[in-house]
Amino acid sequence: MYYKKYRPVKGSLKKINIISQSLSKLYVHIIFHIKNPNVKIRKPDKGELYSYIGSIIKDNKSIPIMINGIEDYVHILCVMSKKYCSGKAR
Repeated sequence: MYYKKYRPVKGSLKKINIISQSLSKLYVHIIFHIKNPNVKIRKPDKGELYSYIGSIIKDNKSIPIMINGIEDYVHILCVMSKKYCSGKAR
């Protein structure tokens, strides 16, 4: 939205232009569950898996805060990019 505002400048009022901005910060908690109960995430592979997930999040212009999990779950907390949370219908 674009509007005009007046502010004092050395004893007089001067008209200035102000452009409003939209700010957003969307925290998202994502949980992945392994469908097959016979498959487990092994402890030696966790670090590499979490790094890979973090790189995917960064490639999508989002910010990974924490990635962790257990044998059959992965929890991700990230800040979603404005690119994906604009709320506009696609």
